[in-house]
Amino acid sequence: MNIKNNILAGVCIFIIVLLMPYYWQIIGYEPSTPEQIINSENNIETINSTPEPPVSTYIKTNENSSNLGQEKILIVSTNLYQTVISNAGGGSHKDFTVLEMDQNGYKYLGAYVSRDDSILYDKSAPVSLLGNNNGTCTPCLGFVNNSVVLDDNFILTENNSPLIMSNNGAEIFIQKNDSLTIEYEYVSNDYDIVKKLTLYGNSYVINHEFIINKLPSLFNGNYEILWNSGLNPTEVSEYEDVSYGGAYLGINGDVEYVSQTNEDIIKKEKFELDAEWMGVRNKYFAMIMVPNTKALFGSLSSINRDFMNRNLTPSYISSMGFNTVSSPIIETQLYLGPLKIENLDPLHPGLDQMMNFGWKIIQPISKLVLWFLVFMHTSLNLNYGLVLIIFAFIIRVITGPLIKKSYESSQKMQKIAPDIKIIQEKYKEDPQRLQKEMLALYKKAGANPFSGCIPMLLQWPILMALFIVFRSTVELRGESFIFWITDLSQPDYVINLPFHIPLYGDAIAILPLFMGVTMFLVMKQSMATMDSSQKPMLYMMNAMFLLIFNSFPSGLTLYYTVYNVLSYLQQRSIKIESN
Repeated sequence: MNIKNNILAGVCIFIIVLLMPYYWQIIGYEPSTPEQIINSENNIETINSTPEPPVSTYIKTNENSSNLGQEKILIVSTNLYQTVISNAGGGSHKDFTVLEMDQNGYKYLGAYVSRDDSILYDKSAPVSLLGNNNGTCTPCLGFVNNSVVLDDNFILTENNSPLIMSNNGAEIFIQKNDSLTIEYEYVSNDYDIVKKLTLYGNSYVINHEFIINKLPSLFNGNYEILWNSGLNPTEVSEYEDVSYGGAYLGINGDVEYVSQTNEDIIKKEKFELDAEWMGVRNKYFAMIMVPNTKALFGSLSSINRDFMNRNLTPSYISSMGFNTVSSPIIETQLYLGPLKIENLDPLHPGLDQMMNFGWKIIQPISKLVLWFLVFMHTSLNLNYGLVLIIFAFIIRVITGPLIKKSYESSQKMQKIAPDIKIIQEKYKEDPQRLQKEMLALYKKAGANPFSGCIPMLLQWPILMALFIVFRSTVELRGESFIFWITDLSQPDYVINLPFHIPLYGDAIAILPLFMGVTMFLVMKQSMATMDSSQKPMLYMMNAMFLLIFNSFPSGLTLYYTVYNVLSYLQQRSIKIESN
């Protein structure tokens, strides 16, 4: 019977190992592959030295045939971001850098920057969501005909070939409680359109208002609000940028989305339903537009952008369509910033569907875990590493009674192991009688053969939720702990290997080694009275965990290591009590 159990366990482990890469794809994980990185600590410029405007500053500009060919830009800064706004594209954002700060400086670091005619990843530069691309429609007004290909879209802009005048751009800083409104008026024989932007000093939300007085006949009274430039890559790993990216449409409480996973373009997919919002995201940041009225339709598409030496850098395009009769004026809230629930919830219910919280059955656990970690971090001003240690203690307090009962039941199972063998041999030809006698023996001894599974069943959803939280939520991005652990959302690699080991990777992390030792001690304690034929399988399981956890987030490994230490101490205390 033990041999059959060992074979079955081995087959299960083998299947898990085979299916693990597919599970990683579902939840958006793959070990990082280093690219060319630079780290310059003194390359961040201070932007808060520009004059401060009064509350509710208003700027108006008229765009007509007399000034075609001239691009005029305005650099606007707040305590949260700096954006470069151009009259080309109807008041589009040419650049957007996240400048939110905490006690350690800029909160979100890591960006691709231009240096010496090349683009490099600077892990000390503030995150840049736009720039380094040729898009001018972020956002703009236009019309996309279903019968034409992507490159032939008609985009209504103030001009098609603006003369770059970036050195002449004005700069304005908006105080926390102030606002700035910029008005562009586009007038010609074919169109009369007013575009208003309102920026706030204390919010990532920027209002874009489109007032349609007249459209070219080509539009037939229909128009779209377009975003055609995607977002910049923000992570050093190409896979992480690609696997988490996508374009989204919120439709009647549900979500439609596209995600480009190869070099083939995703042709425009049109959804003839009421669109409530649209969005584009990379791993940790997003662009979201929420209009004041439902759109008549929405569309999503993507192209592969030429970026560095990457094989795939998707540039997502999303739009919402309206009609001048029913919607001559459209007010939209544009959000550019980190994917955080507390930022998204006030904009529109259901925006958290853009975030990756795992399978539906895991999502409530992931959200609860994230809420607890953030609450402990912000309310007690604790490092996330300490929060994880406290979290491990709390989970141990919750699962402790079950684990104690499981361990005691396991000891009882070992004591009746000889009787089990006798019954199995005696009634091996009578399965019904065998089951009846086994149940009677378990009841008499007060043992439960399945009690050991309960703590593991409770632990796995929490481990999966922690894995998801540390891999895909911006709150943990770049959070360090102690010494070599500089990012709890990434493995704590210290040594790079000149070769690749399947499952393990091409670098050595320290925390998984500690975790492997603690797991071995827990197993050794559990195997004290176990049949020797079952021990090799547990050792194989320990080795498999050591391999897999090497490429897992260091925060998850830290939690599991502490949890194992507490398990070992509890098992020792139970053993002492039983003696």
